[in-house]
Amino acid sequence: MRTAEQFGRWGSVRGRRWQGRLLSTYERARKQLARLSVSLDAEIDRLGAAIDLEDQKRRSRELSDLVRTYQKALTIVLDCEAKLERRAELSRPGKDLIDLDEARAEIARRLARLAERG
Repeated sequence: MRTAEQFGRWGSVRGRRWQGRLLSTYERARKQLARLSVSLDAEIDRLGAAIDLEDQKRRSRELSDLVRTYQKALTIVLDCEAKLERRAELSRPGKDLIDLDEARAEIARRLARLAERG
């Protein structure tokens, strides 16, 4: 039998594996995003320094590829952040706890209504 400590914050062993993979993906995407940002800045500088039209066209295509790759990495980072945030909200302690005082009061109200009816 598993204890609460074994399940941890994420609620299950499977949940911890899921979180580990998500965090790993998130870290890789953030590192790639940082590398791409540096490459993108350098490519933009080179595009401005390109002398002939053919060189500008080639660099422009390379820049377009870099921008698409950057957008994909950014999408992955934002998606991972959203999933982690959503998961953290779901795992907040006490989120799904029943307010026993409110439940008792509701039961008392319902019993009183039933007693009035007969």
